[in-house]
Amino acid sequence: MMEKILIVDDVEQNLYMLQLILEHEGYEVEAAINGKNALERARRDPPDLIISDILMPVMDGFTLCCEWRRDPRLKRIPFVFYTATYTDRKDEELALKLGADLFLRKPLDPDEIVKIVLQFEGYDARTGNTGMLDHHSKQLVEPNEGINGEVEGERNFICGEEHDSVPGTGANGQDQIYKLYNERLVQKLEAKMFQLEDTVTQFRESQEQLQRSLDEKEILLKELYHRTKNNMHVICGMLELQSIQSEDTQSASIFREIENRIQSMALVHKKLYQSSNLSNVNFREYVTDLAEMMTESYQVAAKDIDLQLDVDSIPMGIDIAIPCGLVLNELFSNTFKYAFPKGANGRISVRVHRQECGDISMEYSDSGVGLPQGYNIEEAMSLGMNMIRSIVEHQLRGTVDFIDHEGLTCTINFNDNLYSGRL
Repeated sequence: MMEKILIVDDVEQNLYMLQLILEHEGYEVEAAINGKNALERARRDPPDLIISDILMPVMDGFTLCCEWRRDPRLKRIPFVFYTATYTDRKDEELALKLGADLFLRKPLDPDEIVKIVLQFEGYDARTGNTGMLDHHSKQLVEPNEGINGEVEGERNFICGEEHDSVPGTGANGQDQIYKLYNERLVQKLEAKMFQLEDTVTQFRESQEQLQRSLDEKEILLKELYHRTKNNMHVICGMLELQSIQSEDTQSASIFREIENRIQSMALVHKKLYQSSNLSNVNFREYVTDLAEMMTESYQVAAKDIDLQLDVDSIPMGIDIAIPCGLVLNELFSNTFKYAFPKGANGRISVRVHRQECGDISMEYSDSGVGLPQGYNIEEAMSLGMNMIRSIVEHQLRGTVDFIDHEGLTCTINFNDNLYSGRL
C-alpha cells in the first residue's frame, strides 16, 4: 500500500499545486526544492514514490535519478519525471535510460495525475514486485509507449533487468549515458542562449523605442514651455505699451503689476525649458532671478536695497513654483511700493528651507515702515493681500502669517507633495 510520496520542484507554485492534489487523495506528501534536498530526505525516510522535475539548481533531476538508482535502499522505489523544460523525445529517452519509470510532460490534468499515481499502488518497492502492473513503464501513459518500446532493449543493457543492477555500471552503458546526458545539456544550453539572445534583442529594441518616445516627449515639452514663455512675453509687451500710452499714473501702475505677475509665471516656464529635468525647477535659482526681475521692474538701485537670499536648492514642480512665485511677486511689489518712501535705504530678506517634517517654510521680511497704523490684515481688501491668502490657502493648502514689527514679515508653511511629478 503506497502512503508516502516525495515531490521535487524548485518552483514553489508547482510544489504547492502537486501537493494539494495528492494530499486531497489521502497521500502523505513531502516536498523538496532540488535533487540534493530530495536525496537527503529520502535517505532519512524513504518514500513509496518520487515525482521530480528535471531543471533545478544544486542537483538536477537527471543526476538525482542516477543517484537514486545507485542507492540500495532507494533503487526499487518508482521514479517519475514531471517536467516542462526537458520535453523533447531525446529527453525522454535519456530519462528512461537513467532508470526513470515514467516521463510526464507538464501540465497534466489533476485527474490524470491521480490516475497515474493510483496505478503504482500495486508496486512493492521492497521486493520489486509490480503486483497488478507488469512492466509498468510501458503501460501507464499512452504517449510514452513508443519511446518506451524503442528504448527497452537499451534500458536492459544499461540498467539491467528492471533496475536489478545499478544504471550505467557497464563501461559502454555509462559512456552512452554520459554522452547522451552531455548532448542534451549542450542542446538545452544552446537553445537557452538563442532564447536569451532573442530576449536581449527584443529588450534592446524596446529600450530604443522607449528612448525615442522619451526624446520626442522631451522635445515637445520643451517646445511647449518655450512657446508658453514667448506668449506670456508677448502679453507683457502689449501691457507695457498700454502702460506707456496711458496718461493715468494709477492705470500705468496697474498694468505694470499685471505684467510682473505674468513675468513671474513666464520665468517658471523659462526655467523648466532650460532645466535638464522637465518636471522641476531649482527654487533657489528661480527666487534669485525673480528678485532681480522685480528690482529692475521697479528701477531700484542695488545700493539702495540690501537683498539677502537664503534659499535651499529645492526641486520644485510647476504646480508649486508658480503659486510661490506669484506670492513672492506680491510681497516684492508691496515692499518696493510702500516700505521705503522717498528712496530710503533698507533690507529685504527671503528664506526658504525644508523642515525636518518635510514641509517647506518660506519667510519674507523687509525693514521698511511696516503697515499703516490701524491697518487690519484680516480685513484688508487690497488685491495683493487677497491674492497671497487665496494662493497659500487654496493652491498650496498651507498657512500664512504676517508680523508687523520693525518692518513686515510674512511666514508661509506648506507641503510640496500636493501634486505628483509630471514626468
